[in-house]
Amino acid sequence: MKISAIVAIALPLLIESVSASLNCTVVNPVDYHLCEYETCPVVGTYVKGDMIMAACRSDCSSKTDVWFKLYNGHFLSAKNVTACEYHGTKLEPTILPYCYEESAIPKPATCTSFTVTPTPTAPPVVTPKPKMRM
Repeated sequence: MKISAIVAIALPLLIESVSASLNCTVVNPVDYHLCEYETCPVVGTYVKGDMIMAACRSDCSSKTDVWFKLYNGHFLSAKNVTACEYHGTKLEPTILPYCYEESAIPKPATCTSFTVTPTPTAPPVVTPKPKMRM
């Protein structure tokens, strides 16, 4: 068995047990939003070459329409990002755990249509600060 196959099998298990961070490079300008749909208000724009840090895959994301929840609490479509890495390992955006999995809450029962602005379902991802030892 190839080492890449072993990593592909084991990594999702490891990712689910720790806070994820997927770093990707923006290849074309991409807007980030207040929620996980194009119809949601735009907060800002990342430009070509910017690095985004995704905390989790948005709750209503699919394998063909991937949206990230960023560490700043905003959402971004994965359409214009490339070279995604998790701790130096190149990964596909769909490998990132859903936000409801990261937050240990139930999967949303329904997802609102793309034509209506939904209410975000998962709370913001909070990264704990390391404790200082004396």
